Amino acid sequence: MRNIVIGTAGHIDHGKTTLVRNLTGIDTDTLPEEKKRGMTINLGFTYLTLESGKKIGLVDVPGHEKFIKNMVSGVSGIDFMILIVAADDGVMPQTREHFNVIKLLGVKKGVVVITKSDLVSTERVAKVRNEIRKEFEGSFIDQCEILEVNSLDLKSYEPLKKLLNYEVENIKDKNKDKNNFRLHVDRVFNVKGFGTVVTGTSMGTLVHEGDILTLYPQMKNVRVKGIQNHGETLTSLKPGNRCALNLGGVQVKDIKRGDILGTPETLSMSDRIDVNLHILKGKKKIKNNHRIRLHLGTTEVIGRIKLFGKDDVEGGDESLAQLLLENTIVGLPGDIGIIRNFSPMDTIGNIKILSMKGERVKRKNSKYIDSLTNLLNGTSHNKIESWIIKNSEFFPTLKDILLATGSETAEEVLESLIEDKKVFCLKELGFKRYFHINYLIKMEKEISLLLKDYHEKNPLRSGANKSEIKNKYFDKKLKVKNFNEILDLLEKRKSIKVSENTVHLSDFKIRLNKEQKKIKDIILIKYKEQGFKPPKYIELETLVEDKKALEKIHSILIDTGLLIPLDEDICFMKGFFNEGEKRIKEKAKETGKITLGETREILGTSRKFALAFLEKLDSMGITKRIEDYRIVLSN
Repeated sequence: MRNIVIGTAGHIDHGKTTLVRNLTGIDTDTLPEEKKRGMTINLGFTYLTLESGKKIGLVDVPGHEKFIKNMVSGVSGIDFMILIVAADDGVMPQTREHFNVIKLLGVKKGVVVITKSDLVSTERVAKVRNEIRKEFEGSFIDQCEILEVNSLDLKSYEPLKKLLNYEVENIKDKNKDKNNFRLHVDRVFNVKGFGTVVTGTSMGTLVHEGDILTLYPQMKNVRVKGIQNHGETLTSLKPGNRCALNLGGVQVKDIKRGDILGTPETLSMSDRIDVNLHILKGKKKIKNNHRIRLHLGTTEVIGRIKLFGKDDVEGGDESLAQLLLENTIVGLPGDIGIIRNFSPMDTIGNIKILSMKGERVKRKNSKYIDSLTNLLNGTSHNKIESWIIKNSEFFPTLKDILLATGSETAEEVLESLIEDKKVFCLKELGFKRYFHINYLIKMEKEISLLLKDYHEKNPLRSGANKSEIKNKYFDKKLKVKNFNEILDLLEKRKSIKVSENTVHLSDFKIRLNKEQKKIKDIILIKYKEQGFKPPKYIELETLVEDKKALEKIHSILIDTGLLIPLDEDICFMKGFFNEGEKRIKEKAKETGKITLGETREILGTSRKFALAFLEKLDSMGITKRIEDYRIVLSN
């Protein structure tokens, strides 16, 4: 059996706390103020032991209208609801509002219990049954049993216990396939000798003693020193359980109800979120800029509704919207929240978060509305692809995609998109960054236009400088290695050719006239003759009369890679450079290192050229200097 949490709901004085006490033997009126008033103000937490011996969490939520926000906090994480209606009063205002909250938060399993049946006639109980069926017709209550209990007769609770034993076996696991831990804090206090303790319902995945969690929104890392579940000390706890966590690294004064504990770097924070807004049937029309209270988990924050594409929403209808909040909230796409009027405070609907990063756009922006519609109705595959299309220029990581989409299957979807060649992955720096084929095609067109213009203006240059292209078209934060990966992809698409420092169109060739070809031959013959003792540039000037033509042709030979520059005045012919690198590697292999003197000897050159050669290899990451010798690096 998996772990679940059961909650009670109903109007004040309808017997919720008495029912919980008679089911469990524990009184959830825990605070002096609650004892004095005779009603649950805060959230009462206890557990119910089933026939199997398993303990399940039980939450007694407040029924008074003034404490409805506490009730909303209580049903966060609830799997099964006991809706309580007193036989003498029948369905009352908070009965309706509690049910609306339950329904809006997606709870679809429950039972209705009529309390105080000993105080009224059989006819009155039958009338209340009919009232309940009529009041909640068309909801999941249609499929729920309606039971009766008598606070003076504990045997009257047996049918309810049997029903709970049966129902908990068949509740769908909402934490299945979730990879990250989350707990909405509903209480925080200090325990002498232990320190800070928080309580809540564990969600997502296992939590272990010793785990490092992040406290949101403070963004403070804390350590789990201890775990308790229904009075039992544990070393780990599965999701779907009520629990108390003893925390290290934080004081009670630094935590409050509404804060969240979660796996580090797995939750987003924002004060502007895109949502799908649903207004309850029978509620008044909601207009643009309507002031509201948002309840998300155990958090309450005030804000305003910005409607997209329309000026108002009727009761029973939905609309894409943006919530402009007065304080930051923590969450993920897919999270459900309750919306209440700012004043008078009554529940009017719910929201489903589509994006935690709402943009400042006009309400009638059709492109933005279309993107939100896809986030609402699209498959996980479509949502992730659409988001990557929109954000490719930033080369998002897997973490970015998880936070933006809230998808637990993001990694699998990305693998599928990569296989279909719709998404590409940059991985040279040890972590993966993603972008869409649409972005690659866009960059291909823009770079090709730049190169076409460059070739027309510079017919004797081999191509545009790589750094010029990077600075013009790509984010400054993009690393050179990742940029080179993008160029490699474009080269594979046969649109460009890449040399060490330049880029040119794949079909571009430098066309030299007869005189220019003659100068090229003179230069290359001179470099070939002198081998590992290459000529200085000034020596070439003595061989060619047209100094401007010499400069152009010499630059072309460097750009095309036929000459390898070592410093401002030293170039090696490509063949000799490759041969020299080979000899150095072979020599270093003998003893694991090579000295400057050994390099000079195996190349048959001067100290000056040998040193320049080694320094070039150092800069290329082929060798590394250690004191007075060099080693060859593995890559």
